[in-house]
Amino acid sequence: MDWAQQIRELRFHERLKQHTLAEQLGVSQALISQWERGVATPPARYREILRRRFTTSPSDQLLRSIHASVSASPNITGLLSVRSDQIVLEAQSEAGFALMPLLTRDDVGEPMNGKFGEQVDENYRRIVRSEILSGDVASVRTWARGNRHGREFCAVSAYTPFRLDNGDWFLRAEMRILEPENAVYWFDHHDQFEVIRFNL
Repeated sequence: MDWAQQIRELRFHERLKQHTLAEQLGVSQALISQWERGVATPPARYREILRRRFTTSPSDQLLRSIHASVSASPNITGLLSVRSDQIVLEAQSEAGFALMPLLTRDDVGEPMNGKFGEQVDENYRRIVRSEILSGDVASVRTWARGNRHGREFCAVSAYTPFRLDNGDWFLRAEMRILEPENAVYWFDHHDQFEVIRFNL
């Protein structure tokens, strides 16, 4: 392995200065410089740490970061993947399980289509078949009435699409359950499906 090249590329992709990588590894900046110039080779313990960092692509790092932000969110927040014509729940915030007991840990990894009623399914179909997954949409805001296990709810959701280098699409979703009196106002004054584009 060309350690010098790999370390330079790692710093480039992670936007790190030599001294920052040195601090992260617990070595001197001068040692990082020697490794990058090929004057010295990292010892075995550092090679293993660096090897793990090399195998993480920017897409993998993005997905890991978003997954962590979803898990830590104090709101009803989910990470959804788009697989063919299905919207699949990949992760849900801990708070989301408490705030919306209609979702359980058993739902993680499962398609969401068909679980909450026709209005929610229509929103999912529109996400999958529309220009939302084109790269020029910043987010989508939807509202819907739904039900599951005999419990009805009204909710507003915001979906932020992003695509990994391998072409896979994901959505970071935020949801707010509406009280019935607020739901009537919201539904009367907002479109059911609103696309928000980037201002370029």
